[in-house]
Amino acid sequence: MQIGNVKQVAAGGSAGSKESSTAVSAAIAADTVSISRQGLRASLMACMGLDLKADSISIADIERVVRQDTAAIRKTLDSIAAEMGIRAEFELSSGYDGSIAVKGAFAGRELLEQRLNADDDFSATFRRLDANSCLLEACRESLEFQRAYAVDPEKAVAEFMHLLDDKRTHSFTLSYAADGISTAVKSGF
Repeated sequence: MQIGNVKQVAAGGSAGSKESSTAVSAAIAADTVSISRQGLRASLMACMGLDLKADSISIADIERVVRQDTAAIRKTLDSIAAEMGIRAEFELSSGYDGSIAVKGAFAGRELLEQRLNADDDFSATFRRLDANSCLLEACRESLEFQRAYAVDPEKAVAEFMHLLDDKRTHSFTLSYAADGISTAVKSGF
């Protein structure tokens, strides 16, 4: 019997035989998956929290998702802080491995960090907010450059040369307090 590129071993060898596992390994190594442009686009739109059927992505669309994600994070943090009795201010940022880091000097900080990282919905929303906020900052800087370039190209290139540095990074921080949250994106090298 033929299953894709893998032949199922009949009488000649058992399912665990060397011939069988070699044939399966070779077939798996040869298999490839192609994703359509529409599939890639839909995946990107979903990751960004955008409408999958939209024809384009606008800054206003990304800002809307950032507002929605900020509100959802605020609601969750208010609930968890009340439940855990946290009255302190703290900051959230993304670790190098995508985990959420909690900064602040208060009892329960480590427990809060564990809880936020264990909450798949919260951590996915936080990572999306991080990525979309950094993307918005890059869009705003690009628009500033375009406006400046239209007025004085040489001056604009000199002023915005940092945009061309491939070592440039953005870091996102969310600050939480009982009266609200704020976000900041900082550029660095």
